[in-house]
Amino acid sequence: MTGHSWAHMWYLYMLIGLYLITPIIKPFVTKASDKDWIAALVLMFVMSSLFPTMNAMGAGLTSWMIISTPYIFIYMLGYWLCWKAPQRIVGNRFALTGVILLCLTIIVAKCYYGFNYYGYADPVTICLAAALFLLFRSLNVNWNLANRLAPYCFGIYLIHPVFINFTYKFLNIDEGLVVPIHHFFIFFLLFTLLSLCGTCILMKIPFMKKHVL
Repeated sequence: MTGHSWAHMWYLYMLIGLYLITPIIKPFVTKASDKDWIAALVLMFVMSSLFPTMNAMGAGLTSWMIISTPYIFIYMLGYWLCWKAPQRIVGNRFALTGVILLCLTIIVAKCYYGFNYYGYADPVTICLAAALFLLFRSLNVNWNLANRLAPYCFGIYLIHPVFINFTYKFLNIDEGLVVPIHHFFIFFLLFTLLSLCGTCILMKIPFMKKHVL
C-alpha cells in the first residue's frame, strides 16, 4: 500500500480486493446459466487479456475497449473450471496435454528470443494455467510429496524474492535475461529449493508459523 514492499506483494493486496468484490459477483455466479457463463468469460477474456496483449504489441486499441486488470476474470475462470467445466473438456487429457505443450513452446520461444512477455494477462499464460488445472483435476492423484509440500507453498511465495534480489544485486546476475533458456530453469529450481529450506527454518519459529506462514 505504501509502495515500499517488493513487487510480488501485489498478490496479497489483490486477495483483499477479490474478497471484497466476492459478494457483488456472487449473485451472477450462483444464478447464471451455462450460456451466461461462457458469454461472460469470453467477453472478459477479450477485454482483459486479448486486447491488452494486442495493445502491448502496438495494436493501438482505444482504452474504453480494455479492462486493465484481468484478475476478476481469472478469479471467475477458476470457479468455472473447478465446478462448471464440461466433462468432455476435463476428461480430454490428450487435448489438454497438447495445449500445455503448445503454450510451453510459445513461452520458451518468447523468452529465448527476447520478446516482451506480458505476464499474468497474456492469453498463453491463462490457457496454460487453465489446461494444467484441468489436467491435474482429471488425474485425481493423491501425491504424498505434494501433500507434504503444500503447507510450505505460501512461505515459498513470500520469501523467494530474497534469493532473486541477492542474485541480482550482489552477484550481478539477472536471471530473467539468462540465455540459453535451460539456465533460466536451473535458477527456478535453485530458488525454489532455497525458498523451501528458508520456509522450513522460519516455520520452526512459533510466531511465524502461527501468524505469518
